[in-house]
Amino acid sequence: MRTTVGELIIRRLKEMGIEHIIGVPGDFNLSFIEQINEAENIEFVGACNELNAAYAADGYGRQSGVGALLTTYGVGELSALNGIAGARAEHVPMVSLAGSPPLYSTEYRWNLHHSLADGDFENMLESILPFTGAAVRITPMNVVEELDRALHICLREKRPVHIQIPSDITHLEIEAPDEALDTTLPTSDAERLEAATARVLERIAEAKKPVFLFDQDTDRHGFTEKFRTLVDKLQIPYTQLTSGKGVLSERDGLFLGSYNGKASAPGVQKIVESADLLFTTNPRFIEVNSGSFTHHLPAEAIVNFGDQHVNVGGEFFVGINTLELLDALIDRTKTSRNKKKEEFVYDEWEIDAEAPLTHARMWPRFIRFLEDDDTVIAEAGTSHIGLTPERLPKGARYINSPIWGAIGFTLPALLGSMLANRERRHV
Repeated sequence: MRTTVGELIIRRLKEMGIEHIIGVPGDFNLSFIEQINEAENIEFVGACNELNAAYAADGYGRQSGVGALLTTYGVGELSALNGIAGARAEHVPMVSLAGSPPLYSTEYRWNLHHSLADGDFENMLESILPFTGAAVRITPMNVVEELDRALHICLREKRPVHIQIPSDITHLEIEAPDEALDTTLPTSDAERLEAATARVLERIAEAKKPVFLFDQDTDRHGFTEKFRTLVDKLQIPYTQLTSGKGVLSERDGLFLGSYNGKASAPGVQKIVESADLLFTTNPRFIEVNSGSFTHHLPAEAIVNFGDQHVNVGGEFFVGINTLELLDALIDRTKTSRNKKKEEFVYDEWEIDAEAPLTHARMWPRFIRFLEDDDTVIAEAGTSHIGLTPERLPKGARYINSPIWGAIGFTLPALLGSMLANRERRHV
């Protein structure tokens, strides 16, 4: 089909489920913004600066599965780089778009504004590349191939990608595929899938003290509901890293509390570190979610689910779509006869008008203000620390920057998350 470069980009974004592109206008992206404004079912949302726009696109991506950012060359894309890097650190899919100088000016190395005036138009891409899954400049000749390649990396690897769009090509016509972007993952090698399924089932049958340990990749790779089903069928207790807070319900009777090395909830460290079967989802330990590196996971007991492989006690199975593996485990496990523990309920709050306002008193009171299915956005320092031991209501979604730790993330992330889901109450 015949279409323009800009229309193809917009169509692909909509096929990914993106309805809002958050960013800041600049002279190199104005032509593309015109096309966004003319398109149906997608909207450009302006932010006060590029860093906030990147944080908002991150929040949007956490709520909807992928976010989109638009900046301009040099001054804009570098201002957004902190937020792009945060999305990389937190494994949030984000499509970062940047209007760039006209294609002829980069080819002839003109000295232009927003550059170093030395004819170098590769330095911006080179600066951004280490913090993304891909950083490319598209042309009418390569856009069909390079655009889809970058978008597939974004969705498959759960990383931001950066795409520079020269300002003079957005309205040029090209020949583009009629087919929609295929957002599904490749299927597994059949033999490896069967072998991995059988091996994990063997470990489940042998286990006397199994535990699930979840981190943020459980959510990022779409594993959450499948693990929820496995937990319910097998009645295996579960815990989480503080960087994976709220992935599964914290009010369920099988929830143990958070694992954080020596700073774990009472009794949790012993349970996790003495497990004879420990299911994990690519946990990433830093000082703040490991009790200052006092974690000691039993390596021989670990069954780790990556996005494209599983590690069973040091035996690696690759070429696997892990979503298919989880489906196979759900289909082939028996429902436990063990009775589920009662769900967690907070004690009645005691009012004491004379009590001093302390963190120890404030956060247990604040948690009672939250409601089922709220989206809770916690600042990386005090708020996250205060909320970590408190149990979120049922269905609550928790958005935080525990690894990148960016102060200033929460307010723009709130904007993005609310754009992605206006029906949820946000706190």
